[in-house]
Amino acid sequence: MRRVLIIVCAFFAFLAAVASVLYAMYYFDLLPKKIYKAEDFGIETIKSDNDYDGDNIDDFTDVLYSARAYLKTKPKYKSAYYQGGYPPPNEGVCTDVIWQAFKGAGYSLKDMVDKDIAENTKLYPGVYGKPDKNIDFRRVRNLLVFFKRLAENLTLD
Repeated sequence: MRRVLIIVCAFFAFLAAVASVLYAMYYFDLLPKKIYKAEDFGIETIKSDNDYDGDNIDDFTDVLYSARAYLKTKPKYKSAYYQGGYPPPNEGVCTDVIWQAFKGAGYSLKDMVDKDIAENTKLYPGVYGKPDKNIDFRRVRNLLVFFKRLAENLTLD
């Protein structure tokens, strides 16, 4: 009887060890997962005709992949003012995802926003009449004005 009890305990200890290893692998994202593509849902993938950075990846795909790559670094949320405008790689806020995505496609969102603010300061209430190249491109209210003016609004249908 004692031998049966030892075997049962060893079996459950083994199961607990396997479950612990599987949970750790799941937690650290080491287990393979099914990757869904737009086609799996009957959605047509739209490619850009542009490849601004010349890497043979269209700009739409570049922007998407660059945003994902930045998010995988799991930057710590820190809302701060940085000389030069850019935060360190391990820190960021929501708007940093956007400029990082553009950067991956070869665009400088900072330069584009700074130029538009300089040319149209009155349209940007968030700069209070005094543009600041170190922060303006990281402010949601400025990006909202910029994209409403210059980006195409796509339907969700």
